[in-house]
Amino acid sequence: WPNDIYAAVRNQGTGKEELKKLGGILVTTNFNGGLVDVVIGCGLNVLNALPTTSLSQLVTPSEVSELTLEKVIATIMPVFEQMWDKFLSQGGSFEPFKDLYLTRWLHSDQVVTLTTVTPHQTVRIVGITPDYGLLRTLPEKGGPGAGFIDLQPDGNSFDMMAGLIKLKR
Repeated sequence: WPNDIYAAVRNQGTGKEELKKLGGILVTTNFNGGLVDVVIGCGLNVLNALPTTSLSQLVTPSEVSELTLEKVIATIMPVFEQMWDKFLSQGGSFEPFKDLYLTRWLHSDQVVTLTTVTPHQTVRIVGITPDYGLLRTLPEKGGPGAGFIDLQPDGNSFDMMAGLIKLKR
């Protein structure tokens, strides 16, 4: 949460770097009879044509001919397997990955609008809760005693480019 995969891409017109979505990750968990089932899905744009941003647009022209779905998955899976083994050996704890996650996290101090409440509320993203991985925010105009607003991914959608957290439809 958030689960999108972005790449920094230089805008040809302005020369500035922009974030472009390359894919996303979806994790679903089910608890039943004391057991936990986890399903992890990942979609990554590898060879898509414009206007979709894909890995093929981020490599040099000579590298594009070497870029294949098989090579991409063969690069990703050994790293994923090592991380999965570490996750399991730590009892399903996110703690070993927290620092790495936060160094790559795009959302610290991002101001967004919660459209899930009436009236809409402007909040600042301050991190993720240590217990359940909820998105932690603080009201921008909270006043004395204003506390955290922790948001669950279930039922909410984070539109990073629009700066909105809204109900899933």
